[in-house]
Order: sequence, then C-alpha cells, then structure tokens
Amino acid sequence: MNMLPKICLLLSCLVFSVVAKAEKRALLVGVTSYPQLKDADLVGPKNDTELAYQVLVERGFQKENITLLSESEKASAKPTREQILGELEALVKSAQAGDFYYLHFAGHGSRQPAAATDNTETDGLDEIFLPSDASEWDSYIGAVKNAITDDEIAGYLDRIRDKGTDVWVVFDSCHSGTMTRGGSLQDVRYRQLSPASLGIPESAYGSASGSVVSRGWNDESENETPAFSLMSDLSASDSNNNTRGALIAFSAAQATQTTPEMRLPRQGDERRYHGLFTFTLMNALSQYKGLSYDQLGQYILGQYRMLPWRNSQPLISATDLNATVFGEEPSSIKIWPVSKAGKELVIQAGQMQGFAMGTGVSLYKSVVAGEADLLGTAEVVKASPLSSRAKLLSTTVKKLPRQVFAVITNPVVDFSLSVQAVASKEMTADQLKVLQQVVAEVTKGSPLLRQWQAGDEADLRVSMFENSLWFLHADQSLPCDQQLLNAEELASCSALRSPQRLLNQPVDGVRKAELVDAAGSGLNRIARGENIVRMQQLVSHAGLKGSSKIKVDLSMTRNGRVQAYPTTAIPVFKEGDEVSVTITNISKKSQDISVLYKDSRYGITQYFPEQSGEVNRIEPGKSVTIELELYPEPEGLEDLIILSQPATGLMQDFAFLEQEALGIATRGSALLPTGSSQGLMKALFAAAGGSGETANEAIGKTRGGKRKANVEVGAMEVYRWEVVE
Repeated sequence: MNMLPKICLLLSCLVFSVVAKAEKRALLVGVTSYPQLKDADLVGPKNDTELAYQVLVERGFQKENITLLSESEKASAKPTREQILGELEALVKSAQAGDFYYLHFAGHGSRQPAAATDNTETDGLDEIFLPSDASEWDSYIGAVKNAITDDEIAGYLDRIRDKGTDVWVVFDSCHSGTMTRGGSLQDVRYRQLSPASLGIPESAYGSASGSVVSRGWNDESENETPAFSLMSDLSASDSNNNTRGALIAFSAAQATQTTPEMRLPRQGDERRYHGLFTFTLMNALSQYKGLSYDQLGQYILGQYRMLPWRNSQPLISATDLNATVFGEEPSSIKIWPVSKAGKELVIQAGQMQGFAMGTGVSLYKSVVAGEADLLGTAEVVKASPLSSRAKLLSTTVKKLPRQVFAVITNPVVDFSLSVQAVASKEMTADQLKVLQQVVAEVTKGSPLLRQWQAGDEADLRVSMFENSLWFLHADQSLPCDQQLLNAEELASCSALRSPQRLLNQPVDGVRKAELVDAAGSGLNRIARGENIVRMQQLVSHAGLKGSSKIKVDLSMTRNGRVQAYPTTAIPVFKEGDEVSVTITNISKKSQDISVLYKDSRYGITQYFPEQSGEVNRIEPGKSVTIELELYPEPEGLEDLIILSQPATGLMQDFAFLEQEALGIATRGSALLPTGSSQGLMKALFAAAGGSGETANEAIGKTRGGKRKANVEVGAMEVYRWEVVE
C-alpha cells in the first residue's frame, strides 16, 4: 500500500496550518429595540454598528469576517442572548494564534446582584449587558432574564485569548442614574436602565455595596471600574504566558456614570443618533493610523473636552497600552481617493476625517506627488460622516485624470460656542425674553460666541435663579426644583439626576444692562478657557502631534504615595496632593516654555514663568521641573496646559491669557473687541506652530500632516484632573 500520498497530504496540511494567514474578525452588537422592557428603546446602537462596520472595512477587515447583530437591514441576525453567545462561541472555535478580534457592544446596561457562589465580584454585583430579548428580574433564577453578565463575556474572552488571539472589546453602555433634560441637550438619551426599572427588589441585594444608589461622576472611589471590568482579572499568567493573546478593553464610562447617545456630528445635514463614545472612537480610527491604544485613549478624552462633555469618563485599559491599534504602522499622510460624479467630485472621506462644507482641498495625481504635481483645487459643498462632495475651483491641467487624490489644505475650524437662554422655574416669561435679548447682544459682540438657532445643539446654556446667572455645559441640566416639572416628573428627576457643579455669576438685579455685563463676562471667560484647550486638537489636526519639541513626564502624590500619572484617565485629587511635571526640550533649538493652570471656574493662571522676567527659555537637552500642590478651592475639573515656542528674540510667555475665575465680578468686560479674540487665536497657534498667522491661515500651509520647512513647530499638551474635598 502506497502511503506517500497520505504522508504528503499530511505534511501539506501541517505546512498550511503554520503559514495560514492571520485573520481579523469582528462581532458588532447593537441593540435598539427592547420589546419586553417598558420605555427602553434606543436609536443609536443600530447606527453605531453600521458606522463601525464601514470603518473596519476601511481599516482592512474583510466583509465576510464581520458579523453584525442588530435591527439593521444589513444585519445577519437579531441581537438576542442566544445569537450573541452563539457568535462568541463560533469565534472561540475559529480562533488561531496571531488572529485579531474586535468586539463592539452598544445598548443598555445595568447591574444585578451576583450569585451567592460568585466570589469574584468584590461589590457583590454583576454588570450586565441587555440583549434584545432581555426582560425583568426573575426571582426564581435570581437574575434579569436573558441578560449577559460580565463574567460570561470574560469567559469567552479567556478562551479566545488562550488560543493566542488578540481581542479588543468595546462597550458603549452604562447602568447608572442620569439627569433629566432640563437645560441639557435636546435630543440626548442615556444607555442605562436602573435596577429598579428592571424590577430588581432592594431585598435581592442583601449586603451588596452597590445596590440601587446612583452616584455621579465625582465620586471619591479610587477603585472605580468600567461598566464591564474585564481588565480587573489580569492574572499572573498574562505576564508569564507569551502565547496568550492580548486584551484591550474600552468602556464608555465608569460603573456609576452615564453613557449618552445623541445626534452626531453636532452640525450638518446628515446627523444621526450615535453613542458619543462610539462616534468619537470611530472618528479617530477613520483619521489616524498607527496610533497606540494609549494615544487613542488620549484623543478620545480630548474630544470629550472639546464638546465639552463632563458627565462621563471613558476608561481605557490593555495588557499593552503602547501597542499600535490593529498592529499597523504609523502614517502621517492624510490623502483621500477622489472620483467624479457629473460636475462634482466625490471624496472618500467626510466629517469624521475633518471635511466640512467650505473645506478647501488640493488635488494630486498620486499619494506621493509633490507640490509640482498639483492638479487643481476644490471646495467641499456637502459632507456626510464618511464621504464628501466638492466643486472644482481651479485646475493646472485640461482634464483631470481618472485617478485623483485629495488633501485638506484649508480646513474649516470653528472656535465659536453657541449659547441658548433657557427658562428656570423662578423666571417669568418677560424675564426669559430679556435673557434671550441679553444672549443675542453678548454673542453679537464676541467672535468667540454665537447665538443658538432652533434645530442646533447649544454648547452653553444660560439661565437665571437665586440672584445669579447660571451657565450649563452640554451634559448638564437645571436643578430639579428649577425645572418646569409635574409632581411625577419631579420625583423621577430627584431620584435620577446626577450630581453636577453648575457655574454661576451673581447679579445685583434683572436690568438688561447689568445682565449683559454679567453674562458677557462669564460667557467670554468660558469661551476663552474652552478655546485654549481646543487648540490642542487644532494642532493635532495640522499633523503636528508627532512633531513635539518637548517631552513631558508627570507623576502624582496621593495620600502621601507617589504614583505614575495616568494618561488615559482623569485622576482625582484631594487637598495636599501633588503633581510633579518635568518638561524636557528634546529639539535641537531653544524653546520658550509656558505652563498655564485653568481651574474649574475658568480662572487662568500662568504657573511658569511665575513672574515677569523669570527665565523660561530651555536649552536643548535641558529640563525644568514644576511641583504643584493642589487645593479644592474651587472643586471640580482642572486643566494643566503646557506650551512651547521656538526661541526667537525676547523670551515669550502667555501671561496675557490670565483671567479671574467666574463669579468674581469684572465690570466693563462684557464684550470682547474682535481684534483681541483674533489675537488670542493668532498667539495660541503661533505658540503651537511657530507662525504669526491666524489659525486657519497657518493650517492652510499643511499638506498631509507636513508643514513647509521654513515653519518652526512648537508643542501643546493638556492634562486634566479633578480636585475634591
């Protein structure tokens, strides 16, 4: 009997198994419909999964390797418990060493008491994800029927990783108490169902520490976990087992925080409901290649600052935060394919890649073409999240070739914040009308502000009660007793509204002139403070993030213990805690270093140089260390802003940006002269880009993230923390 064919066949199989190409697979779960739960339906999760599908395909995932479970017509099945667990089991069976799995869960979350035999939950609670067939608490089984627990998902992840497959899991869900809509975003929903709404009785919790008490984002717990704490059980086998796959876990919020969905992008004709976390994550994946998970986390936190959204803190964790996303090499060139559709050009990039109506682009014949190969220019006339249409403005050739590529050369950057007047329970109709007139006058007189228009989302809202003007950010609402609610709504508001710190400016009366002065003073201080932080994203957009001339090392001392400073989280400090900042000039030229501190009430102080004449010019290879002792006066979120400028002539700093905190009356500062605000933007971008032009003009000199050789580049870094009593 001739055994050679069988032996050859066996060998060929062995060889094939060794050289089999690593696969990238994805499971996308979006639950919008909950037929067995009252008033629980969402809108955004279906859109989230469709968006994630498009982005993953762009990033090299094969369509046949992406499983979509949602109510979408494009989905392969409904997101029921059986279907979700079945797909996870299939992933376990197909997993091989070197594979990469991306798992995305969008929908409602909640908490339930852990089983009495479960000693892995230190707080006695299980985090749960609710599939579409979830129903209420079943006392017989001691669980929410058809819910999927964090322990179950962790079990599948362990089995997949044991085969050498890397796993990135994303949860855009939450289960905490939330706010009502009084003065908050008009179309925001929250991906949470309270335990009470699921019919879980208080008696079911026993001695569990979490029960049904809802807490806010400013809790003092230092051991807060994400809604699905999958990173909390990284055993010693992870550090000692080189064959086990990596785990990356992104959660939209801490265990007691809200996770919103809203119409995004915030401006434009094609806004759809999306989870804020999913949309921000996909925005980054669409724009940047080669980011580490640590850098990706920092980008997401930066985008939350820009909204601004303070009611959630995404948590980023990984077995190796320095690993690059999808294992890809960095790419600084941002150039996009273009096709023709009649008289218009269709660009394969949209709002998520920085395109907006009015954005100017240059056209080239290849991705490596130089300035001499410019084919023409165009301007975007319509932008959707992932594609744009543009009109041709000029050409250097008689006819554009079939293959054309676009690069943003004149991005549209809007630094203005929209402001809306909202009524409180104390206000009369006439007082609301006066406040609306005040907002109109203040916004008309400041280029950093614009008046809210119906159909848009306001960045800031202003109301009046208790002899003060009150300023609300996008994720804040009026106190329950100041909202126009009936008895039932008031009771619900009081039970669910998250604790919030609202900014206020005392006023002596309700005369229009006094209100204009107070509102203008407060709103312009907020706008200046927000725009200083926004500049970091502008610098990043210009492709300068990887060109920093400084290296920043931070450490923190909490409760007398020195710890590493977390780059993808917002640490919480108490009185007497310290932050140590060491800034090193890693360039070949001297740099003028400035350090600004912005408190929670928008007071801005220059920490370094501390006084006029102090030397802040740092020579190449030299460092400066600054020690900060923190005090909760006032409490809240604070920003440390580090700026460097290439040294030219006299030393430069940013003391001119200093301002008193909100609540300290400053007469005569209601309206900013146009020139002063333009000067602010000029100076900030000059610090970041070594240019004296306006922000848009200076960015217009970029191509594919590279600036002209004669432009010196500085740096800008922003670090945020919270101080509590």
